[in-house]
Amino acid sequence: MCGLFGVVAYRNKNTDLISKMVMSLGKESEVRGTDAGGLSFVVKGSGLTSVRNAGAISKSGVFKFLNENKVVMGHTRMTTQGTASHAYNNHPFPSKVGGYTMAHNGVIYNDKTLAKTHNLPDTKVETDSYIVVRMIDHLYGGVINFDTLRAVAEQL
Repeated sequence: MCGLFGVVAYRNKNTDLISKMVMSLGKESEVRGTDAGGLSFVVKGSGLTSVRNAGAISKSGVFKFLNENKVVMGHTRMTTQGTASHAYNNHPFPSKVGGYTMAHNGVIYNDKTLAKTHNLPDTKVETDSYIVVRMIDHLYGGVINFDTLRAVAEQL
């Protein structure tokens, strides 16, 4: 399965230390998968950004995008569905309507059934985990709160 990691460092002003921590966590997470890797973080003036590449995260170059980020979420992937060479299949998945990204570790077995049940628009993403973003975006307008998370989680 995949590896998840992240850093929240609101009070720490040492951006070099934060970058080293994220790189170290990413490298250590590779024991959980080296098929692909990605990061989500906030870029001043641009908002939430996701960078996803095929291959081991430590060799992908995604860390060059870190700059002065204080909140970073990362994912290393062992492919179970969807070709890792297509970046759109890799985590973290950005929302198209909400200001969030999502990464998941595990397999969702009823993703196709849920897409059909809720009449969700077609997508080229082949990864089962993407159903979470699709449901939150299309059924709940991209709103993340306890109720929407519970409603989606209960159906997975």
